[in-house]
Amino acid sequence: GGWTNYLSERTHQSSPTSGVTIVARLAAGTSPAQATARLAALAPPADERLRGTLAVSPVNVEALPQTSRAAVAQFSRLLAATVGLLLFIGCTTVGLLLLLRTEARREEFAMCLALGASRGRLARGVALEGFVLALCGATLALPVALWLFELVQAYQLPGGVTIELLDLSLDGAVLAAAGGAGVAAVLLISLIAGVFGFRADLADALRAKAGATPRAARRAARTALITAQVAVALFLLAGAGLFARSLTAALNLNAGLDPARLIPVSVALAPYGYTPERAAAFFDELQARLAANPSIHSVSATVGRGGMGGAMPIDGVPRKFPTNVDFTAVDQHYFETLGTHVLSGRNFSADDRATSPFVGIVSESFGRLLADGGSPIGRRITMPYRIPPAPAPQVEIVGVVPDVIASVRVMEPLVLYLPMAQQYPIASRTFLARSAADANAARVQILQTIKQLDLAVTPAPMYTMQEQFGRQMSAQRFAATVLGALGSIAVLLTLLGAYVLADSMATMRMREMGIRAALGATRRQLGSIVLAETGRLIGIGIVAGLGLAWLAAGTIRAFLFQVQPLDPITLGGASALILVLTLAVSLRAALRVARVDLAQVLRHE
Repeated sequence: GGWTNYLSERTHQSSPTSGVTIVARLAAGTSPAQATARLAALAPPADERLRGTLAVSPVNVEALPQTSRAAVAQFSRLLAATVGLLLFIGCTTVGLLLLLRTEARREEFAMCLALGASRGRLARGVALEGFVLALCGATLALPVALWLFELVQAYQLPGGVTIELLDLSLDGAVLAAAGGAGVAAVLLISLIAGVFGFRADLADALRAKAGATPRAARRAARTALITAQVAVALFLLAGAGLFARSLTAALNLNAGLDPARLIPVSVALAPYGYTPERAAAFFDELQARLAANPSIHSVSATVGRGGMGGAMPIDGVPRKFPTNVDFTAVDQHYFETLGTHVLSGRNFSADDRATSPFVGIVSESFGRLLADGGSPIGRRITMPYRIPPAPAPQVEIVGVVPDVIASVRVMEPLVLYLPMAQQYPIASRTFLARSAADANAARVQILQTIKQLDLAVTPAPMYTMQEQFGRQMSAQRFAATVLGALGSIAVLLTLLGAYVLADSMATMRMREMGIRAALGATRRQLGSIVLAETGRLIGIGIVAGLGLAWLAAGTIRAFLFQVQPLDPITLGGASALILVLTLAVSLRAALRVARVDLAQVLRHE
């Protein structure tokens, strides 16, 4: 068509050659900085606004959309921080276990010190245990990483970057990262178990024999560790919940239309040598066969016509709208197939032919802006395209339909629907099919029908409207999956730490609890002491976790959809879940303390 033929129509305002991308291979010995300096030394262009814009950048960087580069970097940092936090929880859990182990052996260590052993030698023994555990973890991490790479192949990063294209493998960088993580784990575990836990002396041994409660300083180290675990676990679990809620909100868009049954089918026939006239006959036969197929409830045809960038004359007066106005040509069955209805005015009919006055139907958001809150019916839009010397056509608005959201980035779509009969034919068309029941069965039937008409024709990949939203939210799906898995592991490690801490504290305070029981304390009071101490520690950790969530709110906000980073439902639910689970694993220690018998404790000593 003349209005899209940029090269033949001189009056067109834009051109496909208005921007030029040059792909070059630098000469041997030339660095990107040197090439940029040489380009800057070239004569300035005629337009002074373009001065200094010539530069070079790696092709791999240019392959990523410029508008998405910052989001990809920020998203990658978020994932790296998540993995780092999980590694921290794992190290603190192992360190806590070794810390409790050193405390259980404090009499042995005190005796070794009394016999002349150095503290450094004893500490090296504890650190060696941490090294062996970290080495085993780093070794097991490699096959787990391979499995993870296979799992996330289908996901995308912000900007539509498919992870499969990144060619993830166990190269030298990954092995170096695993080795570095192992070294960091050894250092952290050794710091926890060897520095904070190794304080054995003869006084400790004597206090243990007397059955005294451990010193507050020793209990403070364990309190700090379990508090840090709870804080990080809450942060990861809440992050997974926020991404999951974002994904759910996106999938619930257009819920009244049943998007899981709506299948857009794009068919382009120009690559197969079809003229617009032959293509029209093909499309008519295809639509008739699909309408008669029992697996398809209804079908309609659409053709995208682009837009005007938000600027167009309304009733002869130039107007500017906040977003692009999309033009879509549809047949008279489109809204019925979509599952919506005309809010005001009328639908397209068979009378809207090529020789009839041009008419259009607008989306509700566009109609509201078009008429400044009034009724858009009867308003006239001057279209941007024309075939000289004919004047630009004017479209009269005859109806308003509800908004149909096609992108999560545009919640108030500005759409002008035009009758397909009033548009010139082209060799491509998109059919909207509503499946009778199973969308997968309908997809198979659609493909078979196309192949029956022409075996060479292959449509574009067919995704339901709901699947399209899922693909648009691929980064959120990826984050929800990864954070969900890592958050679950973090919670399990936290529960392990809480269980071990509660059980060890119950063991250390058994004599004290026996004395309390002898003085008249009830079983409920004894058990509540353990649960209250666990609840206090978990409460401190939850407060710290909420602080982490507040600090990370600015980073995670850019990746959420219709959910705030400090969403009270998500944060409250994650906090309640961790509190309930940690109290549940502490019940065994509380019941053991509640049934304490002082005489039995004294006989055991």
